[in-house]
Amino acid sequence: MRLLTAIFSYNRFELLGNCTDSWWEMGPGGDLLIIDDGSNDPRMGGLLEREERRGARVIRVPRGPTLFHGGLYTNMSLALEQAIVGGYDYIYFLQDDVQFMHPVMSRMGEYAQLFEAHPGVGMIGFMFYKGIMRRTIKPRLEWEPALHAWHCRPYGIADIGLARVGTFREAGFRFLDSEGANSAFWLDRGYKYYIHSLPHLAFVPWPMTIAFDRSYGQERKRRRPYFLKPLDQDQITRLEKTASRQALAFHEDFCSPWGWTCLKPYWFTGLNREYLRLVIKSRWFPHPTRAD
Repeated sequence: MRLLTAIFSYNRFELLGNCTDSWWEMGPGGDLLIIDDGSNDPRMGGLLEREERRGARVIRVPRGPTLFHGGLYTNMSLALEQAIVGGYDYIYFLQDDVQFMHPVMSRMGEYAQLFEAHPGVGMIGFMFYKGIMRRTIKPRLEWEPALHAWHCRPYGIADIGLARVGTFREAGFRFLDSEGANSAFWLDRGYKYYIHSLPHLAFVPWPMTIAFDRSYGQERKRRRPYFLKPLDQDQITRLEKTASRQALAFHEDFCSPWGWTCLKPYWFTGLNREYLRLVIKSRWFPHPTRAD
């Protein structure tokens, strides 16, 4: 099984560093490709050089003065081309604001068997879902016992997940301009997007969730590493038991930030905005720091 992992980033130095660190420590193995979408943050150059020394391949997409950031699907097509030309069997699409939560290399053969045994699998996702989605996500899920996964309606593909390169190659596929268009392409051809019952990827919380500063959706401030602690063995065992019961594993039930206690959900919503603002002003919780 030849696997290429592709990570996409733009001017998010600390996010990308956290994502790649988790990949090297707990990721699926194979080769790593980082596509930088024309970053102008001077710190990114040093980080990308570090990743090249570690063994990753880096593609720096040039950006002219009249161009602006926003080429995710173009860059996903570029990564797919690299996987096809390189003769890879599978490609794992990631974004820089996720991290691996427990080691997964030993399970990759199992995941490959799912694709081989079930030709209608377009992509498998391994994300912990956010707790605020409990009510909205469950009606969209259809359990597939043979895959130990749920079909997530109405998706045929997503921006993050594991896919078989040959399926893309045979369809002559290039990513389209929207998530909906990409999903429709695969659904029309009988492929489905599945959510595996044993997740290993989690989004890191944005600082806006806690501090309500103006960096929401942008780079984190340097002294605010809002990253997550990897799961310990007890948590992994509990996660496996949850998967065996065919129950969804939600982010807030398993994933915890470094060094601080946080209200749940970790994400900004209109329902908790004013309450969280009061919590921060009152300094009930310590400022987050990542353990050395």
